[in-house]
Amino acid sequence: LFLFKNGRQKLRMSEDDSVKKEVWDGKIPVCFTVDDRELSSSIKKTPEPCYMLVRRVTYFSMFYEKLEKLFAKETSAVVGDEMWLSSEEIPLKWHYPVGVLYDLYGNHLPWNITVHFKNFPEDELLHCQGSEPVKTYFVSKLKEADYLKHKLEVFKELTQEDTALLWHGFLQDQYSEFWGVNKKFMLNSRSVSEPFKSIPFCIYREGQPVFQKLIASVVAQSAAADNNKEADVQSQLQRKQTLEDLLRLYDSNLSFIQESGEHCPLVHVIHGIEVPLSVPLQWLSENMSYPDNFLHICIVPPKRN
Repeated sequence: LFLFKNGRQKLRMSEDDSVKKEVWDGKIPVCFTVDDRELSSSIKKTPEPCYMLVRRVTYFSMFYEKLEKLFAKETSAVVGDEMWLSSEEIPLKWHYPVGVLYDLYGNHLPWNITVHFKNFPEDELLHCQGSEPVKTYFVSKLKEADYLKHKLEVFKELTQEDTALLWHGFLQDQYSEFWGVNKKFMLNSRSVSEPFKSIPFCIYREGQPVFQKLIASVVAQSAAADNNKEADVQSQLQRKQTLEDLLRLYDSNLSFIQESGEHCPLVHVIHGIEVPLSVPLQWLSENMSYPDNFLHICIVPPKRN
């Protein structure tokens, strides 16, 4: 299903639903260590690091409670101090999926993450205490995605049980339970497959704001239908928009200028995979979106290719 080339995965398209499962199962080995500048003066030995295989599609904030139990007692943290994480001095946003953060900032495996309890970076991170903010944020992203795809037609039909199953499946890594509900977002309110009105996506690039813009999954062909033909022929003249169309919204040249003045192509990854520009957006949205139903695309330096 996935091929490796030059250190980065290359995508081979498949109609098999195993693509969704491959995306769901993607994991990153992470080494968590506490910031030694925050260790209690009574600690004579640096705490052992904590190693985890962390799912790409989840959020680091879902591990805060476990990490706090492991490390807080070893530090000078007091009641009211809030935990946060960093990678090479870069604060990690808890509401970005783990896979996005790794694609932006990870350089090697295991990925070394530092756990902090002091000096919360108020100007760079949102507060997150407990699991409720994570659930609230996740559901709000699902709602936003369904608005873009179906004008909220599907989300409004979800029952409380549906929402509970969706969250539980995501939280507990239960693929079948999650997709038993999530498949509804791939269809319209009549349970019919049709092109999404707009594709939910975010583009990330280190040091720049997140980029979002409306883009339809299909557009009308430039050639007009013969006036003598039936009206429905005109509606059939549609072109599937591709990843290239989406990326040209971000940068029409699909390149950037290095300090030397040389133009270099943009390197884009989804789940750490270089996806061919010719892949239709509808297929990508259905098969390679994160559980929040967004395509999260990272623009990374060519040197990491």
